[in-house]
Formats: sequence, C-alpha cells, structure tokens
Amino acid sequence: VGIGLGLGLGFGLGVSNMLQLAESFEEEDGEYTGLSNVKGRDELELRLQQMKKGNKFQNAFGALFKKLQSWNSRRQVTDTLIQLNCLTFFLQKASKGWISAWCCKHNAAIAKGQLWRLFTPALLHGNLLHLLVNCYTLNHLGPTTEALFGGKRMLAVYVLSGVSGNVFSFYMNALPAVGSSGALFGLLGALGYFYYKHSNVLKKEHVERPLRSLNQMVLTNIVIGLTTPNIDNWAHMGGLLAGIGAVLLLGPNFKIEGTKDSSDNPPVLVDKPLLGFLASKPLPLK
Repeated sequence: VGIGLGLGLGFGLGVSNMLQLAESFEEEDGEYTGLSNVKGRDELELRLQQMKKGNKFQNAFGALFKKLQSWNSRRQVTDTLIQLNCLTFFLQKASKGWISAWCCKHNAAIAKGQLWRLFTPALLHGNLLHLLVNCYTLNHLGPTTEALFGGKRMLAVYVLSGVSGNVFSFYMNALPAVGSSGALFGLLGALGYFYYKHSNVLKKEHVERPLRSLNQMVLTNIVIGLTTPNIDNWAHMGGLLAGIGAVLLLGPNFKIEGTKDSSDNPPVLVDKPLLGFLASKPLPLK
C-alpha cells in the first residue's frame, strides 16, 4: 500500500508539473507568451527544475518497485510455500481438527491405503510456534536454494524430501506426526551437498562459509531433536538423505566446458545431472 501511494504521489506530481508547464505555452499572435520575455523564460526554467525534481521522485520509486519485483521473482516458490503453510494452518484451526485428523501421518491409516498421508503432513503444523519456526527456516534456506537450483528443482527437492521424511517416520516412528521439518532438512542436505560437490568450481570463500553455517544448523537441530520430546528425528533423517539424493539425480551438477583462450570453444558453465529435465541452461563465462 505504501509503495502504491508513493508511486501515485510521484506520478501525480509529475503530471501536475507538466500541466503547469503547458499553461505557459499559450499562443498569442503566433508566439508563446511564456517565452516572449525574460520573466517568462525564468518561470519556464523554474518549472522545468520542478518537473525534474518530480521525475527524480518518480524514478526513485520506480527503481524501488523494480528492485522489489526482481527480488520477488527470485523467491516465488519460497513465498508460495510459506503462504501455503499459513493457509493450511488456518484451515486446520477453522476445521476444528478435522483436517489434522485426516491429513496427519498416521501409521494405521497409511497401512490401510491412505497414502496421501505420506505427503500432506508436510503442510500441517501442531501449533503456532511450530509454524513460525518452520516458516522462518524456510525463509532462510528457500531463497538461496531457489536461486542456485531454480524454482522447479527447488520445489521438487522440497516435495521429495517431505515424502521421504514421512516414509522414514512411517517405518521408524509409531506416533502420529505433522510438520514440514523433513522437507526443510531436505533443503539443508541439498544445499550442503551442492556446496561440497562444487568446491572445485566455486571460489573457496563461496564454499567454506555456507558449509560451516549449514553444518552448524545440522548439529544444532540434532542436539535439539535428541534433547526435546515429541520431535520426529526419523522424519528429519529421511528428509536430509532425500535432499542429498535429489541433488545426485536432479542436480545441479555444474561443470566448465571449453577453453579460456579459445574463440572457437569459449568456456561455458553447463549443468549435467543424471536426470536432465530440470537442468539449467548453459551460461557463457567471460
């Protein structure tokens, strides 16, 4: 709303200045009265300066708007998943537990054929704190994964990891469970393995710091999982392994092809995973 008001105000100022400027160009005996004397020229210069100020105001908001559009385009999948998690939590509360009962991971129900329960728990949360923690984590990991992997591949990793976490939980944990933690651990594993695998392609400083941060996140969550009751550590483990496996199969698997000093075969960054249907387009290197 604030951006919209700012753009509207900036546009209105610019139009107002242009209308005021146009008034000075009224014709009288074949000449413009605004230019017929020194006072008219001074007024014209003053109004031109005012119009430039108005244009600067508009350009500033225009640049901000473009920056926000560019920033938003790099995290569309992340934002959609956050919004979806919030929506399903609202529906859980509005349905008074009906959605939770029919969509949670429940081993007996899955054994009877309700296989959707291997997917839907990743959209549910036990309480508001559970939702906020997972949305915060997704907001932290999602944009980086989306920028490196692409939106479609990031979504594939998220979904596969969520399902894998629930499969692990089905076989290893008899209690009902909800939460997107398995999918988030999948993003964590996928990012960690990506940086490790591309340590020969990326600069050293672009690998060491992210790996250190990801390792700390994994260790912290392991400690929390082992010391806090009612946390499904098997779902975390299943998601983590699925994230690593997804990168092995779907990539990214970047390689540099070509010769640096050759004009006929210039260097190109190519993405060659085992399954290439989500591979990135080749990127020429300067």
